[in-house]
Amino acid sequence: MATTPLPDVPVAQVTHFHDLGFDLMGKQPGNSLMVKMRRFVGHFGVNWHICASLWVLMLPLIDSEAIYNGIKPLYLLWALHFMKVYGTESVNAATKKCDKKTHRKWVWLVVEALAQLEPELVS
Repeated sequence: MATTPLPDVPVAQVTHFHDLGFDLMGKQPGNSLMVKMRRFVGHFGVNWHICASLWVLMLPLIDSEAIYNGIKPLYLLWALHFMKVYGTESVNAATKKCDKKTHRKWVWLVVEALAQLEPELVS
């Protein structure tokens, strides 16, 4: 199975996902890059570089389809965390400091958007 390489993304975008992820986790990132990466991947399933690349790949979809209007980078992290741990709605919403309805809406829209990327990423 061949895959398409992920796009290059600006350093600012990668840094944004790094900072946003650690803010969401409520943890200090750690001293070494290896510790930071392990903590981030343990929480979201992928590193911050891949988060930024997925976001760049999602942008045309977000811009072209009204249903995805309003998706933010934060919601991508919510969705990745959801897919990583598959917790209950109550637990997921509580850890994200939002109500269940808000969490459900954005997580499933992002999961759907990510699923639409399959033809670009997997062949």
